[in-house]
Amino acid sequence: MRNKWHTRSTDYRKHRVSENGGLSRLAEVLSGILQISVFGQLLFIQFVNDTPEAVHGYIQMFADDTKVYREMCSATDQHHLQANLDALERWSNEWLLRFSVDKCKVIHIG
Repeated sequence: MRNKWHTRSTDYRKHRVSENGGLSRLAEVLSGILQISVFGQLLFIQFVNDTPEAVHGYIQMFADDTKVYREMCSATDQHHLQANLDALERWSNEWLLRFSVDKCKVIHIG
């Protein structure tokens, strides 16, 4: 019998998987797009497409990876970077797409 994988959303943030007529337990999904979704990656791109508009500075995005950066020459630059981080947090709260804080890093180059 051919396996047919698909997801079923029974709640806004819960999903389950169906295979050969059997259903998995409901699992809470905190963020991201299910990898087995046919249109998931396209929907994700559409969903995060306006992220750079929240930031007034340098931002780079690739897939689900976002980098915000700024040259630090003064305390004003630090405030601008913090304002961008705060804007990203507001954006993530508005769109219910949380950043994975455990994966966030700071790098100092100098």
